[in-house]
Amino acid sequence: MKKDIIKGSTPEEKFKSIDNILRRMNLKLQRTIIGVMPPIPISSYIDIPGSDRIILRYFFVSDGKITKGGIAVEKYNIKTSVKFSVTFNGPKAGRRYIFETRSPLHLELMDMPIEAGDRLIVKVDTVGTDDTHNVVEGVWAGFLFEVDIKSMNKEEFLIDELRRISNGESSE
Repeated sequence: MKKDIIKGSTPEEKFKSIDNILRRMNLKLQRTIIGVMPPIPISSYIDIPGSDRIILRYFFVSDGKITKGGIAVEKYNIKTSVKFSVTFNGPKAGRRYIFETRSPLHLELMDMPIEAGDRLIVKVDTVGTDDTHNVVEGVWAGFLFEVDIKSMNKEEFLIDELRRISNGESSE
């Protein structure tokens, strides 16, 4: 004797039965969620730039891009704007970006491609100034670095596994 999967004698009961079956099947479908890493902040502070005027150095170990950069200055010791040189030197080529500001906070969108092995150097550009004193004091430099998707670790989880992990349950 054949067992009916769809239960019910009236059309409404049969539709409810089909709806329940579809709901159970939908829960069993393999669904995945892929998490993406947020940008990595790179920052530095220097009270008084040294004789080399460098305020930040950074070495990149993966491909990606700088999406945003900024400079915050606590004190200007000259009346004119100050240039900050942002240099990316790498195995293939060098690139240079200039921030010129007199404001306490200067932010810019950059979209600067980065290759593994690139080196970032940010320094105060004192060309055209009296270099016998510090043109700025209390300098903060910061950038947002997005790692290229090809360099990221990717993990896929079933929805049920993700729920277990988020509830602190073991996946064993």
